[in-house]
Amino acid sequence: MVTSMRGSTLPVALVLILAPSVAAQQSDDAKAALRQVERLFEALKADDTAGMRAVMHPAGRIIQTGTRDGVPFNRVNPLNDFLASIGGSKGRGLEERIYNPDVRIDDNLAVVWVHYDFRVAGAISHCGVDAYHLVRTTEGWRILEIVDTQRRTGCPEISRAALEGQDRRIDYVEIPVVDLPRARTFYTEVFGWAFTDYGADYTSFADGRLSGGLRKADRRAGHGVLVVLFARDLEATRTRILAAGGKVTKEIHEFPGGRRFHFSDPVGNELAVWSDR
Repeated sequence: MVTSMRGSTLPVALVLILAPSVAAQQSDDAKAALRQVERLFEALKADDTAGMRAVMHPAGRIIQTGTRDGVPFNRVNPLNDFLASIGGSKGRGLEERIYNPDVRIDDNLAVVWVHYDFRVAGAISHCGVDAYHLVRTTEGWRILEIVDTQRRTGCPEISRAALEGQDRRIDYVEIPVVDLPRARTFYTEVFGWAFTDYGADYTSFADGRLSGGLRKADRRAGHGVLVVLFARDLEATRTRILAAGGKVTKEIHEFPGGRRFHFSDPVGNELAVWSDR
């Protein structure tokens, strides 16, 4: 029961109005906190230590945990030491991918729990769990502390397990644009999307909830946003589409990150399916 300071019960209608408002705020905060974590690793991939520092609290620290010779250990790294280490590895293709984020919010504290794998030049180096502690500041959420576990076995299974739950679900959207630089500027300024370029004709974005891309296109009519689904078995999904009356409009082909094909449904809508296999 919700009561006022005088002990009287708040009207039911007021309670119903307040509850969605609190939930919406929690959702916005959760997305904003997770977005800071995503920005950290976008900057890492770009060798941008200044960008990494921008999402960290000035008193931030990174704590590594693990087991050596059967004995638990932990090592605390001040922010400056951590960034100096990253800067010394510039050009090695460092990348961290995170999976299954769980975000908890209370007042000015956020905790983001994720599974991750860490890659060097595309090859997995180690994996584990990251726990991010973020605090709300006048400039927004900042990462105060990162605590991680590290192991070198079972790492490929982390990404596979994360993708298992995505099978045959919408995973990505592509927006065709005539002027790629202009469109990128627009979505950056209006929605704050962060972009990663893949050549002159393609750039991917993350909005904190869904990922997608801007694709250079001509002025042909009838080609709007492309919805991309994920499938564990690309060939089996292709077979199901054909059996259900769909048509393959672009055969299976490779792209950076996996393989994909395009299809049209029985009423003429074009979609795509991709797989990491």
